[in-house]
Amino acid sequence: MDFATRINKVRERLGRLSGFLFFRQPNIRYLTNFSGAGTLLITRKEAILFVGFLYYEEAYRTAVGVEVVKVKDVLKELPKSKIFNQLRKVGYDPHEISYATYLGMPDALRNKLYISHKMRGLREVKEPDEITLIRNAQTIAETSLSKLKQMIRPGVTERDLRIQLEYDMLQLGSDKPAFDLIVLSGARSSLPHGLPQDRKLQPGDILLIDMGAVYKGYHSDMTRTFILGENKQALKLYEIVLHAQQSAIQAVKPGIELGQLDRIARQVIKAAGYDKYFGHSLGHGIGLEIHESPRVARRVRTKTQPGMVFTIEPGIYIPDVGGVRIEDMILVTPTGYENLTKFPKSLDSAIIPV
Repeated sequence: MDFATRINKVRERLGRLSGFLFFRQPNIRYLTNFSGAGTLLITRKEAILFVGFLYYEEAYRTAVGVEVVKVKDVLKELPKSKIFNQLRKVGYDPHEISYATYLGMPDALRNKLYISHKMRGLREVKEPDEITLIRNAQTIAETSLSKLKQMIRPGVTERDLRIQLEYDMLQLGSDKPAFDLIVLSGARSSLPHGLPQDRKLQPGDILLIDMGAVYKGYHSDMTRTFILGENKQALKLYEIVLHAQQSAIQAVKPGIELGQLDRIARQVIKAAGYDKYFGHSLGHGIGLEIHESPRVARRVRTKTQPGMVFTIEPGIYIPDVGGVRIEDMILVTPTGYENLTKFPKSLDSAIIPV
């Protein structure tokens, strides 16, 4: 990965700013390769990573293209530094720090800071190396789910499945789970982000599994819904959600508004009479964070570009009945798209014989 090019991307966006401060770890990792806690200052000529004692050795060994400076309290020491005193206007994104942190800054620091959104979207278009890491994370997830599918049967608990899935992903090289894994069965599958419990699977259940791995910092995200035996209502919901997802995916190409993709999927669900049961946006960007820019939501005017990776995950959630969600990761290519999620999702593959 070319970290010098990434730092230059920041410099190209500075405009009238003389520098930019980064506080959030994903941005710092993207720009320096350092995965610990710190604060990064990029100016037109300098790139300095300020870290405390706990992370100094790691930063010294792993950070690329920056000067590493050890500090006790960066907010107090930064405004006293020679480089900072030479700067006139330093940008920062207010979403990267809490308001309490901002209020606790010395006047000498706060008086030079200017709110700026110039760096938002910095990580939206993925480089080939990043896409490879996302693919690797997805391979780990899919291999683990394929193994897990063999133990899906009545009597197994949601928690049993979650534990096994997490163990297998770690065994295969995942840094950690991409998030708290979602394994929900029966009527509980209507909870879009519910957490596993000790409920035992039963014949006729819907089983919703939302999962992801992390490989060298890069995330994957996938949802598959299974049906244990006979459940006509679940089969109907599954067909509707699958049609909605496929309609949106097939529309992906460079230059289409992300909001349009959301509307395409939502219209399919609305036409089937279930629009009030689809209450979240269609998808989200993915990379160093499980949820990052761009958002795939109905009012988003951002247009797709080759290299963007985002999820498409329509769902229908009916309280006291159950829910169905199908989620894939989509890469925008120069001529259309590539679905990075290879795990089967046909209706036949969703049915678990009991």
